[in-house]
Amino acid sequence: MRKVLSKEVVLLDASKYPSISEWSKNSRSCYVVASRNGWLKEISVNMGRKRKTVWTESEIVIDAAKYKKMKDWIANSSSAYQAAWKMGIIEKIKINMLPRSRSDVIWCRESILADSSRYKTKSEWENNSPSAYNASRKLGIYQEATKHMPAWSAQSVPEIEIMTHISKIFSDAQKKMFKNDDKNFSFWGLELDIFIPSINKGIEFDGTYWHSFEGLKESRPKWPEKDLLNYHKLKDDWFASRGIRILHIKEKDWNHNKKAQLSKIDDFLRN
Repeated sequence: MRKVLSKEVVLLDASKYPSISEWSKNSRSCYVVASRNGWLKEISVNMGRKRKTVWTESEIVIDAAKYKKMKDWIANSSSAYQAAWKMGIIEKIKINMLPRSRSDVIWCRESILADSSRYKTKSEWENNSPSAYNASRKLGIYQEATKHMPAWSAQSVPEIEIMTHISKIFSDAQKKMFKNDDKNFSFWGLELDIFIPSINKGIEFDGTYWHSFEGLKESRPKWPEKDLLNYHKLKDDWFASRGIRILHIKEKDWNHNKKAQLSKIDDFLRN
């Protein structure tokens, strides 16, 4: 029986050559199969790309994680596929590509780095892939996983939703940093997630991690420990001294019942 060449095999074979003409001369059977199946255009485009020649296992796992199907990975990153084949980790890559719930994934360093690479900000990663995000902290690789992300994200997804809701009524709603000029407080300034100048009120979204002692210490490394332990009271007192009333919305309450929290915000803004 004549062996049928799969697209994976043909693409891998083609990746060994710098051009279509060179390939057709040296591997006629694969070239003919590609021609009959209409794969030549795809192969030609990929031949023109500059390929990475030296791969580590971690880099291969991260690269493969960008694709949902093995054939797409081979088509777009054949050098990584060849390196994986030589290392004997193809089966490991295939298992990682199987569709499954993110909560079912057993996270390791490589899979966490691969997952984090799909997101541009820390808040986006935390909201869309909390199991990988939390695993990065447990394994102590959070800084490595987020080094490509900005140190500060402009707004989290819940903050954007709240801002959008408030802006329909108060067009002056804004995120604002206030400079501290009161020597009774040790910090140089404080930020309000949402400030409404026209009514002198503000909304704080208390993210579970970022408003914990560990999160506050990470984001405010120069703050004295006593201030971190009393962060929320200090913040409320500072804004109260300027006549600004603050409403805190906790992340766990928001996740439990978003509608109820929006109603709570409306009541606060009206009264």
